[in-house]
Amino acid sequence: MDRQTRIGLGGAAFFALAGIIEPLVTWWVSGPIMLVCAGIALWGLWPLASKIHWPAWSGRISLMEAATRAYEQTRNRPVASFAELPFSVSTKVRNGSNGRILTWYCNFMTRPRDNGRPPRVTLWGKRSPSRLNEKINVALPSNYDFHVENGAMVLRERMGNVRYQDLTVARSEVAAAIREMAELEV
Repeated sequence: MDRQTRIGLGGAAFFALAGIIEPLVTWWVSGPIMLVCAGIALWGLWPLASKIHWPAWSGRISLMEAATRAYEQTRNRPVASFAELPFSVSTKVRNGSNGRILTWYCNFMTRPRDNGRPPRVTLWGKRSPSRLNEKINVALPSNYDFHVENGAMVLRERMGNVRYQDLTVARSEVAAAIREMAELEV
């Protein structure tokens, strides 16, 4: 356990202790102590919070879920015809037809648009072997491709070992991207 987490656990313990001794010293004394301890506990336990699988209300979803939703909601629209082409130019490696369709949607949502406009969604992920979640600028790594691995979407370098996993996007950006895709006339 790292130092920051140990301090956080200590802060949580002192918070509990201040709550227990409150009847002896009143809220005027224990209240501020509890606030300081709660702040220390939150700061110290933050590394553990990054490992939690956040619930649906968190505002972030996996890129695989985003691509699946995009396909489901645009399946009978003209944009889906590009994703369903047998030899889509957006995927160089065969992922199977389902993987090919979903990687097409990932590329469509995360790559920069024409005229230098930014991507439809902002991509976040962890560069292996790191556990830190970082923003991924897909415009820069044009030599990266999406792949389906074990039911999850990953971003791999074509000619190297760099690999991003646990890819996530903002739920609100996905909803806007899906609306835009549904309106496209090809």
